[in-house]
Amino acid sequence: MFCSAATVHSKKDVEQILGRVLRMPYAKRRKDADLNRAYAPRWMYAGYPHQFQKHYYAAVGELKNTGEEYECAKALDMTGKVKHWVRNLERRGFWLPLAKTKFYPDFAAELTDGRRLVVEHKGEVYATNDDSKEKCNIGDLWEKKSDGKTLFLMTVVEKGKPGLFEQIAAKIG
Repeated sequence: MFCSAATVHSKKDVEQILGRVLRMPYAKRRKDADLNRAYAPRWMYAGYPHQFQKHYYAAVGELKNTGEEYECAKALDMTGKVKHWVRNLERRGFWLPLAKTKFYPDFAAELTDGRRLVVEHKGEVYATNDDSKEKCNIGDLWEKKSDGKTLFLMTVVEKGKPGLFEQIAAKIG
């Protein structure tokens, strides 16, 4: 494939070219323009022990194969009402505004009914700190202003509380 980068003027344009040409040689153009943006993770999920079936891209980026975020990704992947999902990339993916910075939730999904679900996972020790409260507040506001088109969920693993799969399923309804 030959292309010219002579008219490329921004980092975003370069990232999109790299994403399409170098990292995703089998990418297909989608009807939804937002889905045509590059997905260029700095490192990839190892591919085991879980084989993800619903991740939008062939490979999952920037996800360790252990830990609570991995378990959250598995729960999304196994939820029947999730059409597909993506590991949101820090400082390069979907974001919501905070008072002093941007907030990049861990996962974004399209549901089988067309709604969007954004999930931020927090470890129990971080779930109640000020940063998490601000993220939860802005996520809830974003959901409220979407006229039912989007859902926001902050998941937490706590002893004696519903698991990640149950939290996701309850939010979706």
